Amino acid sequence: MIDLPAPPVEQPTAAGMRRLWLGLEWLAEGRVDAVYVKGAAAAETAARLGLTVGLDLDAYPSRLARVNNGTPRPITVHEHMIEQHFDLVVRFLEQALRAADWASTNLPRLQHILAQETLAGIAAVGAAYRNDFHRSLHPDLSADRTEMLRNQANFLWHHGFLDEAVDVDRWIDARPLEAALRRRAAADAGSLEPV
Repeated sequence: MIDLPAPPVEQPTAAGMRRLWLGLEWLAEGRVDAVYVKGAAAAETAARLGLTVGLDLDAYPSRLARVNNGTPRPITVHEHMIEQHFDLVVRFLEQALRAADWASTNLPRLQHILAQETLAGIAAVGAAYRNDFHRSLHPDLSADRTEMLRNQANFLWHHGFLDEAVDVDRWIDARPLEAALRRRAAADAGSLEPV
C-alpha cells in the first residue's frame, strides 16, 4: 500500500467536483490500482474516463455491506436540543418524514434535485442512486439501521478515529422520532397531538 496525497478541496463547482475525484484520473492513468468512490459525480467521472466498477457495494443484499462515511446518515442533535427544545426536534423530524413521503412518489423530480445538488447529470444520478432508494429515505430506528450505525461507530473506534467506543444503543434517543410519528398519525386521523 502506498499513500498518495489527497487532492485539495475546492469550491463545489462542476470543475471542483471533478477535482474531488482525481483518484479516478489516477486510475485511468495507471498511477493507482483501485479507487473507492461514491455518488453521482464519481459515477459521471468514471463513465467519462471509461472505467469499470470492480465491486458494487449496492449490489450486496445486506445493507451492512454498505456502511461507509456516508451510510448510514443519522440525524443528530445536541442533547440540549432534545431536553430544552424537544418540539423543534420533533417538527424537524416531521418535515424529514414529509420530504421522504414526497420523494417516494416523485423519483424524476428527486433525480433532478440530486443532479443539481451533486453537480452531475441525470444519467450519473441514476447510476449512483438505484434500487428504489427513493422509497427508503424515511428516518427510522429499525434494527438494521441501528446495526449499521453500530458497525460504523465500531469501525471508527477500532481504527483510532474515536477516542473511545460509543454505546450506540444508549446514544440513540427514540423519543423525538416516536413523537413525530405519533403526531403524523394523529394528523392523518384528523386531530393534532401535542408534543
